[in-house]
Amino acid sequence: MNSIETRIESVTVYPDRALVTRRGATTVPSGASEVLVAGLPLDLDVESLRASGRGEVGVRIIGVEARERPLTEATNETARQARRELDAARDAGKALASQEAITNNRAQTLQKLSSDAARWFAESLAKGESSLDNLTAMLDYVAAQTRQLDAERATLASQKRENEALQNALSARLEQWDDDDLSTEHVVAVLIESSGEGRWELELSYIVPGALWAPLYDARVVTLAEQERFELGLNARVTQQSGEDWNDVALTLSTARPGLGTLPPKLEPVWLNDRRHEPSTSRPRAAMMRTLSAEADADGESFDRMAVAASAPAPAPIEAQHVEARVESEGATVEFVLPHRLSVPGDGQTHRVSIATREFPARFDYLSIPSRVELAYLRATTTNNSGLSLLEGAVSVFRDGVFVGRATLKNTSPGGEFTLFLGPDEQVRAKRELVSRETDKNFLGSQKRVHFAYSIEVQNLKACAVNLSVQDQIPVSRSENIKVKLRGAAPEATLSDLGLLNWELVLQPNEKRTLRFEYGVESPRETNVVGLQD
Repeated sequence: MNSIETRIESVTVYPDRALVTRRGATTVPSGASEVLVAGLPLDLDVESLRASGRGEVGVRIIGVEARERPLTEATNETARQARRELDAARDAGKALASQEAITNNRAQTLQKLSSDAARWFAESLAKGESSLDNLTAMLDYVAAQTRQLDAERATLASQKRENEALQNALSARLEQWDDDDLSTEHVVAVLIESSGEGRWELELSYIVPGALWAPLYDARVVTLAEQERFELGLNARVTQQSGEDWNDVALTLSTARPGLGTLPPKLEPVWLNDRRHEPSTSRPRAAMMRTLSAEADADGESFDRMAVAASAPAPAPIEAQHVEARVESEGATVEFVLPHRLSVPGDGQTHRVSIATREFPARFDYLSIPSRVELAYLRATTTNNSGLSLLEGAVSVFRDGVFVGRATLKNTSPGGEFTLFLGPDEQVRAKRELVSRETDKNFLGSQKRVHFAYSIEVQNLKACAVNLSVQDQIPVSRSENIKVKLRGAAPEATLSDLGLLNWELVLQPNEKRTLRFEYGVESPRETNVVGLQD
């Protein structure tokens, strides 16, 4: 039996788990033996254990076994570090308490000395054996010592408060590891047969739950005239509570989902029954799984955007370069291999890493809904020409260097279009007004008719022309007794089945234009029309 010290060399993070690879070297004897790897997470997937190796001698791997053994302390390095810090804080607290006791003893001694000295000086002065100057000097000494002791006690009190706060914080950190976690650990035994004695390096991999990554995007947009640009930065949010820390590891982010297995979900019958004949026990229903597939091109093209500095008489400022991951694709799976080693502790905290940055061709226009807000919203429509699928994720939007808000990017396959709204623009405005609301009192018969007329004033205050979509609406009837009719729109607008009006305009710099539309609502006189608004 041969125990081996290993370290985590690389980690591949999936959307809901991670593949951990450890390496370590040892000297193996000739013949059959076991190589033990201890300190592994208790929740690792035993069926995922794989072992390989290389070394000075020929070795055959006979099998890999996972065992459990009792523990006396946590295997999680973060927990061990917190325990060490808590022990040190408690020792420091004891030292402060001891120092406080010494200071209090000094204060009591000084008080007794002051009392005895006052009595002695009174007797000496009465006998003429001492002078008033000696008494003054003694009182000054006692006062100075008292001030010094008061300052020391104030400092000790402050240090004790800080120490107690530190102990409470460390105790709270340790509470996240249950006592059950200290009871057992996984030990993996690799059964080998060696052709001789020599050094051999083991590589052990396994799947752990409690780890995930999700895409995050930064959309940086420049809207200045003749400088319009749309740049999308892909980042990843990595989180893990696998029971071990990943210190200085090679990190890869993968879109594969190994936990979905090989078989598709199965549909069970959905039974309907009369309540009177409902059986006393219900039939179990299979849970439905929804899988998300990630499409990818197989060209493996990475985002290479390193700039080449042009020669100049004077050195120009050097722009910071974005970290770019190497992109590898195989079938429907995409992997982002980060170019540098990272540390991700198992504390459940979010860690953000940069993957790639790419500029996309984009068309900019504006959308205005004046019945809700007077400002128009900038919209970018772009084509995914990266050759890779863009996964769904949150987008932080920066327009002309200013953070304006957050949006969501949907799954977009290579060559597909996606749209992002980039926030309102104060320089493109639209104001809606009710021009008239009239009830037709001369309409004969049992019907009544209400007539509405609106105007929308749109204005472009920018120094360049803009494309503007203006949307409004007319009511849609759910009753055959209530009729709604568009009576006119100028300029002409499209009308959808759901009553949506849409104008497509091109506004020149500083141009102002007025849109108008009218509609009527006809219903029986005794009908109370619900939902009719100005």
